[in-house]
Amino acid sequence: TMLTPEQVASYKTVLEEKRVKLLEEISESEKRFADSGDDIDHLDEEADEAGDRADLLTTEGVLKERIAAIDSALGRITDGTFGTCTACGNPIEAEILAIDPESALCVVCKKSAPQA
Repeated sequence: TMLTPEQVASYKTVLEEKRVKLLEEISESEKRFADSGDDIDHLDEEADEAGDRADLLTTEGVLKERIAAIDSALGRITDGTFGTCTACGNPIEAEILAIDPESALCVVCKKSAPQA
């Protein structure tokens, strides 16, 4: 079933709010790292901080991927294709959009897509 303009508008709001939260998380994690790296430490502490930095980069990578998915969904809202599977063109199920509004795939295509 096609989404109503009201449903699309509410998904747009949810996506925009999620995007702001993700940007805040990235900003917070960058601040935490900046605070930890400016002192002179023992070697084992330096190693811990290097490990923390690697974790931070992984976390940031995941957050940035989620932002990219949200941006892509917002683009589909703009061009009128939101709620349509980008792989097969069928409508994306309401249950999927309720859980994961940035989803570009329907249930069938999600299941057949290689897991990242």
